[in-house]
Amino acid sequence: MHNKLQLLLSILFVQLVAQINADLPQERGMELIEKFKSQNFSTVPTLLNQEIDLTVKDDQGRTALNVLAATDLSKFKPEQRKVLAALIKKILEKKPNVNAVDQSGNSVLMVAVDNGFNEMIDALLFYEKDLNLEVRNKQGRTVFDIVLGKLKNQANNKKYGAILNELKAYGGSMLIQAIKNGNVNNINILLDQQVDLSARDENERTPLNVLAVQSNLIHQSEREQIIQKMLNSSDINSIDKNGNTPLMNAINSAAFELIVALYQKGAKTEIQNKEGKTAFNLAQEKLNTLKNIDRKKMEEVIRHLEIKQEKKAEQQSILEMIAAKIKLWWSYWRTK
Repeated sequence: MHNKLQLLLSILFVQLVAQINADLPQERGMELIEKFKSQNFSTVPTLLNQEIDLTVKDDQGRTALNVLAATDLSKFKPEQRKVLAALIKKILEKKPNVNAVDQSGNSVLMVAVDNGFNEMIDALLFYEKDLNLEVRNKQGRTVFDIVLGKLKNQANNKKYGAILNELKAYGGSMLIQAIKNGNVNNINILLDQQVDLSARDENERTPLNVLAVQSNLIHQSEREQIIQKMLNSSDINSIDKNGNTPLMNAINSAAFELIVALYQKGAKTEIQNKEGKTAFNLAQEKLNTLKNIDRKKMEEVIRHLEIKQEKKAEQQSILEMIAAKIKLWWSYWRTK
C-alpha cells in the first residue's frame, strides 16, 4: 500500500511540475505585455532569453508585439529608440505571429504605421517574408489607407511619404507571391495601392513576367482586368534571368489574353533571349505542342509576328536606303 501511495504521489508530482512548466511560457508572455505597457524595458532581454509564449493576448486582444507597436514614442531619445530597435529584432527572431490582429482588426504593422514607429516598420519589412499588407481592420482599412490618411496632413509628408514608398517596395514582392498563388483578391488590393511593379523574384521576373508565366492560375473572368491594371504601370519589355520578356513568357505559357494585350501595347518582338530566340521563334516552337483552338490561336499570333517582322525589315531597308542617299549626296557636295 505504501509503495502504491508513493508511486501515485510521484506521478502527481511529475504532472504538477509539467503543468507548471507548461504555464510558465504563457505567464512570461503576459509579463512581457505588462512590461511593454508600463514601458519597463530593463528586464525584457532576460524574459526573451527564456521560453516564452508570444501568442498570449491581453484583454484588448493584443499580443506583446501589438502592444509594443503602440508604444508612446514622444519622450524617447534617439539612443533609447536604438534599444527598442534591438528588442524588436530579438522578438522577431522568436518567430511571433506578425499578422496577429487586435480587437479592432489592426495588425502589428498597422498599429506601428499609425504610431509612426519607424524602427518597428523597418524591422517588419526587412525581416518578415510573410507580412500581410492586405489585412483590413474592422473599418475596412488597409495599412495603405492608414498611411494615405496620415499624408492628408502636410506636416506628415516627409515621414509618411517615406513609409509609403517602403510599403510599395515590399508590396511588389507580395504581388509576385499573390500572382504565384492565384490570389485574385490580394492581387487587386496590391495593384490598387500602386505597389512597385519593378520588384523581382529569384528568377529576376517582375510581376508582369510572373503573370505571363502563371496566368493560368487566375480565372479567365478576372484575368483581363488584372492585365490592364498591370500594363498601365509596368515595363512591358522587362527581361528575366533567361532573357525572356513578358511577351516571350506569355507565348511559352500560351497566355493568349496577355499576348494580345502586350502586342497591342507595343511590346518589342525583336528582342532575343539568352538562347538567341525571339518571340517569333518561341511561337513557332510552341505551336508544335498545341492542339485544336489553341493551335489556331498560336498560328494567328505567328502571322501577326511575321507581319511585324516584315514591316520592320522594310523600315530598316528604307532607312538604309535613305542613309546611303545622304552619304552619296554628302560625298557629291564635298567634291564641289
